[in-house]
Amino acid sequence: QQGAILFIHGGGWVAGNKSGFTNRAIGVSEKYGCITASMNYRYASDKVDCNDMLDDIDLAIEKIKDTAAANGAELKRVMLVGFSAGGHLAMLYAYTRKSTAALKVCAVASYSGPTDLSSRKFIEKNALGSEELMRGIVSDLIGQKVTKKNFESKKDKLLEISPVNHVSSSCVPTLVVQGEKDKIVYPSDTRVFVEKLKAKGVTYKYFELEGAGHQLDEDEAMLEESNEAFGSYVKKYLK
Repeated sequence: QQGAILFIHGGGWVAGNKSGFTNRAIGVSEKYGCITASMNYRYASDKVDCNDMLDDIDLAIEKIKDTAAANGAELKRVMLVGFSAGGHLAMLYAYTRKSTAALKVCAVASYSGPTDLSSRKFIEKNALGSEELMRGIVSDLIGQKVTKKNFESKKDKLLEISPVNHVSSSCVPTLVVQGEKDKIVYPSDTRVFVEKLKAKGVTYKYFELEGAGHQLDEDEAMLEESNEAFGSYVKKYLK
């Protein structure tokens, strides 16, 4: 076994904990016989932006590699898996930092991960909280104040931290799971992202769960299908 899976938690970039993925990490490790880990990262604030969070993923991957080596396992690859904000960070890291990562990023899986942080719908009509709250979060993520007035001028900065802006033919295989009724990450934004993956020839699998919201727990059959696809990604790209 030469690969590891790193789980990245959700929480709107300002909450959540790696313990939320403990059971999944253990279950996946036992099922597929691979090394798994989950990580914490610094929360968004006026002192911590999106790049700082990507730096934390850098450190986590280095730590996994070193810990495995200390225990006699030489790792070559890592697959990133994230939920919600963690899905966003997983994709953004896989697309923008794979050339400098301590382990080869071989695939990425995003569950309910935002793909476009410049989306007006995402900021203005988000079930996570008020427009003011969302503007505050994206302001921290880019390290610049985003207001209703200056939104257009900050769009490029928001696109810089949006996975949709970094889709190219060299992107790693990507698994995307989205709820059809999600009011935090809108399926319309995710569909645009998936169309771009398709247009650029990226290997991908897309599952849109009928009637499911952000937590993805309403469409059991489709969720089961997406879990099988996850398993095939682990077997194909991690070994």
